[in-house]
Amino acid sequence: MLAIPDPHVERWLLLDGEAFKKVLGKGCQTPDQKCDRGRYKDALNRAISDAGKTPLISSIEWARDIIDKMDLARAAGADPSLKRFLDDLRKALQEVASDRQP
Repeated sequence: MLAIPDPHVERWLLLDGEAFKKVLGKGCQTPDQKCDRGRYKDALNRAISDAGKTPLISSIEWARDIIDKMDLARAAGADPSLKRFLDDLRKALQEVASDRQP
């Protein structure tokens, strides 16, 4: 299974301002959905900077922590591609579980 964010994974990281706040100390705005090269990377970098943080390597270094704190149902409600991914993941996991039952 592939998780291909549409338009970008950085947008997914900005969907739950509460999770962002728990990790970085300040919430963020959910960006509108317009695909423009670099738009969501810039938005994520700006949100991290606004929270008073400076990435050592990349803004993605906080991704795991943000995802761990996310309310995935709320985030999926804000982004159709994330909802599709989570629905597909749930279905795949259910199929694996049913295949393992005797």
